[in-house]
Amino acid sequence: MGGAGGLAGCLGDEPDALLWSIDDDVRDAGWALADGTMYVSTGDASNGDIRAIDAETGAEEWSFSYENGMSHGRWFVRDGLLFAVLTIAGTGHDSHLLAIDADGGHVEWSDIRLRSLSYPVYDDGTVFAPGGERDDVDVQVIDAETGDVHASVELSDDISNAFADNIAVTEDAVYGFVRQIDDPAGQKVHAKSRSFRSTYWEVDAEPYGTNLERPVVDDDTVYFASEVGVFALDAETGSERWLFQQRGRPSMPVLSGETLCVSRGDSIQVFDTETGTQRWSTDVESNRPAVGEHAVYTVGGDGNVVALDIETGEERWRTTINDDRPIIGDGEDRFRHGCRIWNGKLYAISMDGTAYAFDPEVTA
Repeated sequence: MGGAGGLAGCLGDEPDALLWSIDDDVRDAGWALADGTMYVSTGDASNGDIRAIDAETGAEEWSFSYENGMSHGRWFVRDGLLFAVLTIAGTGHDSHLLAIDADGGHVEWSDIRLRSLSYPVYDDGTVFAPGGERDDVDVQVIDAETGDVHASVELSDDISNAFADNIAVTEDAVYGFVRQIDDPAGQKVHAKSRSFRSTYWEVDAEPYGTNLERPVVDDDTVYFASEVGVFALDAETGSERWLFQQRGRPSMPVLSGETLCVSRGDSIQVFDTETGTQRWSTDVESNRPAVGEHAVYTVGGDGNVVALDIETGEERWRTTINDDRPIIGDGEDRFRHGCRIWNGKLYAISMDGTAYAFDPEVTA
């Protein structure tokens, strides 16, 4: 593994902002941050290692090697387990979902097959995930501890199986956006039972756009972002609580307390969750931002790492990665998967295979 601090001196006016960096073909698609540990994958398109990195120091805690796969999708840590998605090399279609002991790196189970580029979600001991590309199953309901599949759900033939990649789950319901393959005008926003056997409510999605991002949920409201705007629905009834119209392809919304944050590539907007009032909008390059108690953090394709005041949107801190090494793809996609916060520190992985830890001069 490349040494921590391997890019010392690549920052502009704020060299002390960089806690550590790891330059070792770290994949930016598929990683997690929890309880003082950053979980990453390194390697090429067919072989690699899953590694646990001390978030404070950049030191390796454990690693194990895998073959015939590469990290993708959404990784997360719950109840002492790291859930990781590895796309099976050479298939272009299927992935495996692994449950790994987050402290020791031992694989607890790994025989769940998913569609490629899947985004499983977790709630209360259960993982909800798409079926495999070649299966007739659209949604799998999985026991997180054992890997046993409690239910395999087939949706109707005219519904895109991408539904399982665009859901939010609570103890009461599953919320998501259903794409009608043959009838775009018939697309719906749904609330279903956790078994998917019952539909609690559904509303026409036409007023809200055709490209909805994965929703987020608080106690009684479901929030969506689309190319049309940002909107909130009553979680129990599906009735509209508010709609803020705004054009442009958004990121998945980020929810923190009474603050809802959405990025649209070249700007960030922050909304009051109760009223839908836009508190502020700031022009800044961003993918998916991270929201702390006092600041909104973003990493941009221009190499800037920025903290914005959560109340006003004013810039509170900035540092720049002056890394001249070539970037894979379009430079504006340097940080495709945004950034994350732990214990007041900021973490991100760039497309060129470098993991970064920053200590912003702002209390998160």
